[in-house]
Amino acid sequence: MNTDLIKQKSKAKKYSEALNLLLEHTQEDIIKSNLLDNLLFNYFSKEEVHSETLEIKLSELFPENFVKAVRTTQVFLDTNRLTFFKNLPLLQKFMEHLMLWENLQKEELKLWNTISKESSELFKFEVDYVLSEVVFWLENERYSDNSQQKLTKLGTIYNFFIEFYLHSAKEPVTIAAENFNQTFHKLVLEKIKSNKIIDPKIHSILTAIRHWISFNEDVLQAYCFDLEINPLIENDCLYFVQNPKHYYKWKLDGLRYNKVSFDYQLKAKEAISNLIIQNKLIIPGKTESDFEMNFDAAVKLKKIELFLHDATIPNYIHNGKKISIDRIFHGIITDATHKLYRYENNIEQFKSVSTDWFDNYLKIIALSVKNKIEILPYVLIKKETYVALVKEVTGISEEDTSLSFDILSYKTNKKKGFNRFNIKYNVWTKPFFKMGSSFFCPMLFFATNDWFFAATQMAIQHLNWNFSERKSTATEMEIYLGDKFEQKGYKVKVIEDKEAKLVKGDVDIIIEDANTTLFVQLKRTYFRLLTKDAFNESVQSDKKASQQLNDAEISLKEENNIYNLKQKPVKWIVSTSFEGINTNIKGCRKINYFDLLFALENNKIKSLAELIAHLEKDRNMISLDDLENNLDVLKDFGLPLELKEPETFKKCLYCFKKDINYLEMLNKGISLYNKNDIKAIKILEQCAKINENDVIVYATLGNCYANLKEVTSMKKAFENALAIIPNDPYVKRNYALALIENESYYDGLIKLLELIEDYGYIEDVLFIFKNNFSTYKNRLTIEERKAIQERYNFI
Repeated sequence: MNTDLIKQKSKAKKYSEALNLLLEHTQEDIIKSNLLDNLLFNYFSKEEVHSETLEIKLSELFPENFVKAVRTTQVFLDTNRLTFFKNLPLLQKFMEHLMLWENLQKEELKLWNTISKESSELFKFEVDYVLSEVVFWLENERYSDNSQQKLTKLGTIYNFFIEFYLHSAKEPVTIAAENFNQTFHKLVLEKIKSNKIIDPKIHSILTAIRHWISFNEDVLQAYCFDLEINPLIENDCLYFVQNPKHYYKWKLDGLRYNKVSFDYQLKAKEAISNLIIQNKLIIPGKTESDFEMNFDAAVKLKKIELFLHDATIPNYIHNGKKISIDRIFHGIITDATHKLYRYENNIEQFKSVSTDWFDNYLKIIALSVKNKIEILPYVLIKKETYVALVKEVTGISEEDTSLSFDILSYKTNKKKGFNRFNIKYNVWTKPFFKMGSSFFCPMLFFATNDWFFAATQMAIQHLNWNFSERKSTATEMEIYLGDKFEQKGYKVKVIEDKEAKLVKGDVDIIIEDANTTLFVQLKRTYFRLLTKDAFNESVQSDKKASQQLNDAEISLKEENNIYNLKQKPVKWIVSTSFEGINTNIKGCRKINYFDLLFALENNKIKSLAELIAHLEKDRNMISLDDLENNLDVLKDFGLPLELKEPETFKKCLYCFKKDINYLEMLNKGISLYNKNDIKAIKILEQCAKINENDVIVYATLGNCYANLKEVTSMKKAFENALAIIPNDPYVKRNYALALIENESYYDGLIKLLELIEDYGYIEDVLFIFKNNFSTYKNRLTIEERKAIQERYNFI
């Protein structure tokens, strides 16, 4: 097979030609080439002219690959393309996907049309009025829940609205600070005097955007980019089905960034405290509150500095110039921290004596007048005013502050048009959006931002745009990580460029101790926190890296002058990104770079095997000791995870024919549990005859039989439930407790131990085991007690 010619066509973006060349070969050779999936992905996502003849042939020869490509490129959202796909005879075997494509397309279009309809009269309002109402909506939405998760969701809605609003405006949108302030406070007083209701039109638009985003992230992107989720047609319903372990891993992955941010926060706080003790740093502040505020700002800046030091990114690259981190973020961190203390902290303080945000803000206004300090729920400022303000507070030059402001500002490019699937604006990284000569940002995003994500994401992105700097600092990063391994006492070899050319494949660092060898390929990629971005990362980087590591293993087994490979190595793709961590990709594990650095600082870890187990079992995220001793700390970044009921893993999306009688019967049976278990069992057994795949039926039957001490029937019911959703933690927990309640102590405790092994980061799992083991260990034989204790110690 002439793979070079096919790759040349692909590089030239002639994907149809590349696919036709590929199809000249046998199916076996095509599969072995590993070219098909990438070519199909690029063909559907980038080719402007599509060939029906080619697609018919591809769907006949490789229907699974074809469906996967249509799925991951979202091309089915195009009505004409979907009509063509539905008529492909070979795809009828994938009816659940075809039906899902049609329903997803209809639902997405319906939600988008709602946004368009609700926004039809948006530009009848003055911009001052629109933005004021947006701020009111945001503040009221987060008033009872000010968690970072809630703020992130509101930020996504705001990003969409701003980009949509600015692109949709026929005339340039401008705003004047003095007029806006008057309009805003006039509206505040009017709402307090009346009913405090947000303008219905603005409320409807933002709510419609929220619904579209929720559908896009939770349903559309989940299906398109998480290939562990599969559609299933059953009893006239279309379900999303996924493995519970995959679901909880996805949830855990969503907290990895928070954990790393938290770890650097602790490290930065300690570093600043030590500098103060050593008289190497003086934190200004006339009052205790001022000192605390400035200390907090110093910690935020140090946190970014420590992160970039570990990532070996000493400077930003902006317009070809190297700029230090201090020059870019010192000013905005100082300003935002001051506003955090003045606005955010006072909002929280007044909540106990306020009925809602409007009532609260009246107290903020009174405090502002009393202290003669402006406290607003938004930032609205001209660039020159901001530059002068930062210079006065921090002493940073006008040139540096001006440059910083430009980097952190956003201006809409109307030439590119609005794409609802690709929102460019991000208030967390570009807080100031330009409206005429002024820049605007709601305070809830500006003041609560610790700038860690913005700074680190921007640094990595800017570096990746500069090839020479990226190359040199990548080598520095390999040496830096190699030194960290050496400091731990391991033998390390960093592969030099001249050596790398002699190895087929790619390995950056080889680490070994007496018993273990570890291959590392290092990847410095920016943070991708969405399912779509995670999928793109796996397509563009992870698969290639795993193939290179596997090739390097084969190459170094042969006689060479670089490294004598004596045993099968553990292979890691070590990345600065946070998605897909601990995924096994062709025998290689993906590990987060920053998790690795913190693990190397852990004095409890001695051998290389212990280090590998620590990270591959996610002990860096949560350990049993943490659960017992540091639960309050874990809650700060979202651990332990909430235990979900079984329907989470078999979610009904669409019912084509709803059986009302069955649902009524099922709900009746469930309602009788613990009240009349005999009658409940009779009804639920009837439900099982109608629908033998309903996990709720069997799980509830198991609980009913447990109450009646009918152990054989209880076990059968729970086993049936676990056959439908294997290893479901909710069902397994109830099964374990039912066994213990029916005096099968050892079997029940073993099942709880299995839960800890698989789901130790879910709430209450550890505590349930420890309480039951403590209560019933005297009912166990000596051998059983010893076996359980040994297994727990191993975990």
